[in-house]
Formats: sequence, structure tokens, C-alpha cells
Amino acid sequence: MVVAVITLIAGMGGGLYLGTYKATLVKKAARDFELGAKYARMTAIERQQPCTLKLDLVNGAFVVTRHAEEADRMDEAESDELILRDVWFKPVRFEGEVKFEAVQVASAGTDTFDTQEEPEGQRTITFRPDGAAENAIVQIGDGKTHYTVAITAATGKTKVEFGTGENIVFSTVDLDIQMY
Repeated sequence: MVVAVITLIAGMGGGLYLGTYKATLVKKAARDFELGAKYARMTAIERQQPCTLKLDLVNGAFVVTRHAEEADRMDEAESDELILRDVWFKPVRFEGEVKFEAVQVASAGTDTFDTQEEPEGQRTITFRPDGAAENAIVQIGDGKTHYTVAITAATGKTKVEFGTGENIVFSTVDLDIQMY
């Protein structure tokens, strides 16, 4: 009887641990994505050239890229884009069953989310040298736990919220309005 009770308690504890571990993986993925977006914005401002957050929707991964300058290239055959890897940021691949569940990106200067003309399974979010970006709502999850990362166009700032991105609404921000 004692062994049966201990086995039952251990089984319940293991199930709770597994659920908590999976939820932690989703939270970590959302946080990594937020940091990647902040790094792309910061790099665009510092280098005074656009940086792109490239999402691989099929494999649950993303990288930050920038335009390669002549000094960056070793030979003529290298790409015009340089994947950024350094002490502060490396390309990220989600762990476990975590994936991009929904990605919406609004074209520059609009509040309308539309489908970009990009290769199947890929999306990009561009950060400009003035700190601005494209409006984006990225939902990351594992089918059970969801986090949403929102990127605001006017400032390029990011915000992470627990839950789905259905209720997030963007509106145009007029930076010239004086607040009293």
C-alpha cells in the first residue's frame, strides 16, 4: 500500500514537472525572441543601417542579419547579408515542441497586417537606423502555452505578454502631438 501511494505521488509530481518544464521552454523562447528584436534595433541604430530579424517558421528558429559591407566579405561570392553572432547574441533555435504559432507583420507606414512576399516558411521584421521597425505580432507557443511578442513600428520597442495575440491592437502613433 505504501509503495502504491509513493508511486502515485511520484507519477503526479513527474507530470507536474513535465508541464512546468514545457511552459518554461515557451517562456524562454519568447524572451529570446524579445532579446533578438532588441538586439536588432540596437544594432541598426549603432551601425546606422537596417537590421533584419529573419524568422524560420518551419524550424522554429531566427537570426539577426545586416547588410554586409565590403570589409566584411572575404570574397565576391559571399552573400550581401551577414548573420550577426557575437557575445551578446547568437542565432536561436527553439527547444522541444515550441514554434512560431502566428506571425503578422505590417508593411512600413501602414497598420494593416498583410502577407509579405517572402519564401515559404520565412518572415522578416526590419529595424531601421532611426530606431523604428515594422509593426509585428509574433505568437510563440507549444499548442498549450502561448506568449505574444509585439513590436511597435514608431519606436521599434518590444513587449512580451502571456497568452495569444488576438487582442493586441496597434494604432498609428503621432510623435508630433504635444502632451500637456
